[in-house]
Amino acid sequence: MENSVNIVAFAGCEGFDIILYLARLLHKLGRKVLIADHSDSSAITQITPKIMGIDIKEDIVSYKGIDFTSKELDQEAIQAYDDILISCCRNSPRIRGLYLNRVIYITDLYLFHIRQIAQLEFYDDLQVEASLIIREVVNSRINAQDILPLLGKDIVQNQVHFIERSEGDYEQSLLISHGQAFDLRGISRKLRDWLLQEASAMVPEIGERRLKLAFKACRKRERTVA
Repeated sequence: MENSVNIVAFAGCEGFDIILYLARLLHKLGRKVLIADHSDSSAITQITPKIMGIDIKEDIVSYKGIDFTSKELDQEAIQAYDDILISCCRNSPRIRGLYLNRVIYITDLYLFHIRQIAQLEFYDDLQVEASLIIREVVNSRINAQDILPLLGKDIVQNQVHFIERSEGDYEQSLLISHGQAFDLRGISRKLRDWLLQEASAMVPEIGERRLKLAFKACRKRERTVA
């Protein structure tokens, strides 16, 4: 299916903070963005504001310019957006596989988490680009050459991104989970660089200057749910 919408599934370990950061950056670039929480943790659903009369499982909640839902996505819903980011973790996305055009696996260096990704078979027969984010808080002798054979996924070396999880990254994700922040202040350089690279790939017509201005706008403090 020819699809002009960026539809990206995030699978494996929890990555709610990365998804929210990327959605915020894309929104600041003037994009219409939907976050779909199809994960087993429901992390994003839990921090999305509750609006009387709107069930996020059946409807769409708009917050700070970004739309949120946990419902199944059909073609009509897809065509209303420029970018759709789907949080899946260990679940399969509730969308027809042919609509997806990317999958981003997220893991740390624990062997059992790596093996959990290997067991995610939903994406194996799809003709989609795959990449891997490895988030860790320590330097290790374990590298991509050790991990990729264990995953059994079609991921090339240059699509593997080590993002060391700094103290600032961890603190920001904690604040988000408690509804106390929704900005990119204090995140690590590696995470910032990945977000800029990813946004540039998703919106290739955006110039470097506009991208940096959008990122600067994302750093302004905004509170989430009270």
